[in-house]
Amino acid sequence: MAGSTVMLLHHAKLEGADTILGDQLPLGTTEACLQVPKSRAELPITAKVAAAARAMVAEGRFATIISQYVGPSWQ
Repeated sequence: MAGSTVMLLHHAKLEGADTILGDQLPLGTTEACLQVPKSRAELPITAKVAAAARAMVAEGRFATIISQYVGPSWQ
């Protein structure tokens, strides 16, 4: 999942401000989670989305997507 720092760096790159920011926006990793209302927690679709997210993390797809937008330096 991409947080605000990743999106800010992406937009800075689009606007050409990434060279000005340099390493002032350190990026890191955090645990991804799926947040749903309690009334939806036990629905089959919630389990499917959670399983898909776990698979994407295991396959490195989230890292690939973030790298596409901000470059590999975030890792």
